[in-house]
Amino acid sequence: MDSYHRWMETVAPWTMTGMPALGMPAGFDDRGLPAGVQLVGRHGADAEVLRLARAYEERAHWVRDHPPPDGL
Repeated sequence: MDSYHRWMETVAPWTMTGMPALGMPAGFDDRGLPAGVQLVGRHGADAEVLRLARAYEERAHWVRDHPPPDGL
């Protein structure tokens, strides 16, 4: 995305409808660039979205196995 406003276009609809949404890292592409995913739940299902995100992070091997970016 070339600007913050372009990024907001993808999350604003969920926020405006009151649906819980969560953006999180989802790994890396074949070039090593970061990828993300947005989880959206039904109205009032905030805890379910958080549980799903936690379950993904606990099972995603890239979270613990991927080396930190150069320079860190």
